[in-house]
Formats: sequence, structure tokens, C-alpha cells
Amino acid sequence: MSHEMAGIAILMFLFFSVGGVGLYASWPDLKRALQSRH
Repeated sequence: MSHEMAGIAILMFLFFSVGGVGLYASWPDLKRALQSRH
């Protein structure tokens, strides 16, 4: 694995971990919005 690949892998891991935490934190609001739309 080259140095650039390692950096990209770390950035992707950080991006997905932050995105996952944000999605988990806002999941009740998202679920409520989906239910109220129908």
C-alpha cells in the first residue's frame, strides 16, 4: 500500500465515521419526517 492510498483510506474512514454518527444522531428526526410526509 502506497502512502497516498493510506491517506485516502484514512480520509474515507473519517468521512464515513462522521457521516455515520451524524446519521445516527439525526435518525429519529429523519424517521419522523418520513412518516409525516406520507
